[in-house]
Amino acid sequence: MNFTKAKRRKWSWTDHRVRQGNRVMEVVNELQDYWPLTLRQIYYRLVAAGHLDNTRSKYNDLSALIKQMRLDDWLPWEVLEDRVRRVSDKRGWEDHNELQTSVIENM
Repeated sequence: MNFTKAKRRKWSWTDHRVRQGNRVMEVVNELQDYWPLTLRQIYYRLVAAGHLDNTRSKYNDLSALIKQMRLDDWLPWEVLEDRVRRVSDKRGWEDHNELQTSVIENM
Protein backbone atom coordinates (compact mmCIF):
# COMPACT_ATOMS: atom_id res chain seq x y z
CA MET A 1 0.00 0.00 0.00
CA ASN A 2 1.40 3.39 -0.96
CA PHE A 3 0.59 6.23 1.41
CA THR A 4 1.32 9.76 0.29
CA LYS A 5 0.81 13.04 2.01
CA ALA A 6 -2.23 14.99 0.98
CA LYS A 7 -1.33 18.00 -1.10
CA ARG A 8 -2.23 21.21 0.63
CA ARG A 9 -2.11 24.72 -0.64
CA LYS A 10 0.99 26.44 0.61
CA TRP A 11 0.22 29.12 3.16
CA SER A 12 1.51 32.55 2.24
CA TRP A 13 1.97 35.21 4.88
CA THR A 14 0.75 38.22 2.90
CA ASP A 15 0.69 41.70 4.44
CA HIS A 16 -3.07 41.33 4.90
CA ARG A 17 -2.71 38.04 6.78
CA VAL A 18 0.06 39.46 8.97
CA ARG A 19 -2.24 42.38 9.89
CA GLN A 20 -5.02 39.91 10.70
CA GLY A 21 -2.60 37.85 12.79
CA ASN A 22 -1.56 40.95 14.70
CA ARG A 23 -5.22 41.71 15.45
CA VAL A 24 -5.71 38.16 16.69
CA MET A 25 -2.70 38.58 18.97
CA GLU A 26 -4.11 41.85 20.33
CA VAL A 27 -7.36 40.07 21.26
CA VAL A 28 -5.51 37.08 22.71
CA ASN A 29 -3.32 39.34 24.83
CA GLU A 30 -6.31 41.42 26.02
CA LEU A 31 -8.05 38.23 27.15
CA GLN A 32 -5.02 36.49 28.62
CA ASP A 33 -6.69 36.20 32.03
CA TYR A 34 -9.43 34.11 30.40
CA TRP A 35 -7.28 31.52 28.56
CA PRO A 36 -8.03 29.10 27.11
CA LEU A 37 -10.24 30.92 24.64
CA THR A 38 -12.47 29.62 21.91
CA LEU A 39 -12.29 30.52 18.24
CA ARG A 40 -15.76 32.01 18.63
CA GLN A 41 -14.61 34.37 21.41
CA ILE A 42 -11.78 35.70 19.26
CA TYR A 43 -14.04 35.95 16.22
CA TYR A 44 -16.72 38.00 17.93
CA ARG A 45 -14.15 40.33 19.47
CA LEU A 46 -12.83 41.02 15.98
CA VAL A 47 -16.38 41.46 14.60
CA ALA A 48 -17.29 43.87 17.41
CA ALA A 49 -14.13 45.90 16.76
CA GLY A 50 -15.07 46.16 13.06
CA HIS A 51 -12.09 44.12 11.85
CA LEU A 52 -14.24 41.31 10.40
CA ASP A 53 -17.67 40.99 8.86
CA ASN A 54 -20.02 38.62 10.63
CA THR A 55 -20.19 35.94 7.94
CA ARG A 56 -19.55 32.20 7.84
CA SER A 57 -16.75 32.67 5.31
CA LYS A 58 -14.94 35.17 7.57
CA TYR A 59 -15.29 32.76 10.50
CA ASN A 60 -13.78 29.97 8.39
CA ASP A 61 -10.98 32.29 7.21
CA LEU A 62 -10.17 33.14 10.82
CA SER A 63 -10.12 29.47 11.72
CA ALA A 64 -7.59 28.79 8.93
CA LEU A 65 -5.50 31.81 9.99
CA ILE A 66 -5.39 30.72 13.63
CA LYS A 67 -4.52 27.17 12.63
CA GLN A 68 -1.57 28.45 10.63
CA MET A 69 -0.54 30.83 13.41
CA ARG A 70 -0.35 27.84 15.76
CA LEU A 71 1.54 25.67 13.25
CA ASP A 72 4.05 28.47 12.67
CA ASP A 73 4.56 29.00 16.44
CA TRP A 74 3.08 32.49 16.31
CA LEU A 75 0.20 31.58 18.62
CA PRO A 76 0.76 29.25 21.59
CA TRP A 77 -1.30 26.06 21.43
CA GLU A 78 -2.62 26.51 24.99
CA VAL A 79 -4.44 29.73 24.02
CA LEU A 80 -7.35 27.87 22.41
CA GLU A 81 -9.64 25.00 23.26
CA ASP A 82 -12.69 23.48 21.65
CA ARG A 83 -15.31 23.38 24.40
CA VAL A 84 -17.98 21.90 22.16
CA ARG A 85 -16.16 18.77 21.09
CA ARG A 86 -16.85 15.90 23.45
CA VAL A 87 -14.25 13.35 24.34
CA SER A 88 -15.49 9.82 24.77
CA ASP A 89 -13.71 7.17 26.81
CA LYS A 90 -15.80 4.44 25.18
CA ARG A 91 -13.67 2.15 23.09
CA GLY A 92 -16.19 -0.38 21.86
CA TRP A 93 -16.33 -4.08 22.61
CA GLU A 94 -13.63 -6.72 22.66
CA ASP A 95 -15.57 -9.09 20.40
CA HIS A 96 -19.04 -9.88 19.06
CA ASN A 97 -20.00 -11.85 22.19
CA GLU A 98 -19.38 -8.82 24.39
CA LEU A 99 -21.45 -6.70 22.00
CA GLN A 100 -24.36 -9.19 22.09
CA THR A 101 -24.26 -9.35 25.87
CA SER A 102 -24.30 -5.57 26.11
CA VAL A 103 -27.23 -5.25 23.70
CA ILE A 104 -29.26 -7.92 25.54
CA GLU A 105 -28.57 -6.33 28.96
CA ASN A 106 -29.74 -2.94 27.70
CA MET A 107 -33.03 -4.18 26.16
